[in-house]
Amino acid sequence: MAKKQTGYALLGAAVGVTVAAVLARAYQRARAVCPPFQRRVYGDAQHLLEDMRALIRNPWMLSAMRNNPELSQPLVGRVMLAVTGVNGCRYCSYAHTRYALRQGIGGEEAARLLTGEFDDVPMDEVPAILFAQHFAESAGDPDHAAIQRLVEHYGSTTARDLLTLIRLITMTNLIGNTFDALLSRICGQPSPDSTLLNEVAILSLSLVAGPVVGMATARDILLGSD
Repeated sequence: MAKKQTGYALLGAAVGVTVAAVLARAYQRARAVCPPFQRRVYGDAQHLLEDMRALIRNPWMLSAMRNNPELSQPLVGRVMLAVTGVNGCRYCSYAHTRYALRQGIGGEEAARLLTGEFDDVPMDEVPAILFAQHFAESAGDPDHAAIQRLVEHYGSTTARDLLTLIRLITMTNLIGNTFDALLSRICGQPSPDSTLLNEVAILSLSLVAGPVVGMATARDILLGSD
């Protein structure tokens, strides 16, 4: 019996050493090909908290955005791709492209939107796409004149709902990029705009962001129906 247990122990040790060696080689290969991290991230957990707080305190904004008939599904899809194309979140790029395709947007147009081209965008949607790109390029701090042009073209209500949509997309983009920043850090290429502690804090907060915002929105809908 003792010999049998010793055999199992030796086998387990051999498997452990083999797995460790495979993982070490995989890690070395990943480090060798990992490029410098250059995408925008949440560089401060306080920034994410402020974005979350704005949605939690004003859940009606999400309800209004979803119920605005001026925000057609193709327009929403194009705005998603325009913002994500600037921020470069690979997870959102995949998800938003799938959404856009389901809304009838062609694959070539979706790919061009991700690269900042909008030749195929309907003329009445161009102002929204241009503003979405400007919002992302300005790191969420658009010019007052750009906001005013959005209001003049779509009206104050739809402009407000477009801003809500763009801010929500930006938040998910930056969360996704922050997760990639952590992976890049592990591979030896940390983001110059973040720290390990910050990345862990951002990802921890993001785990509760969705449920909390969802509960706040549901509460708003229920109270609004009374």
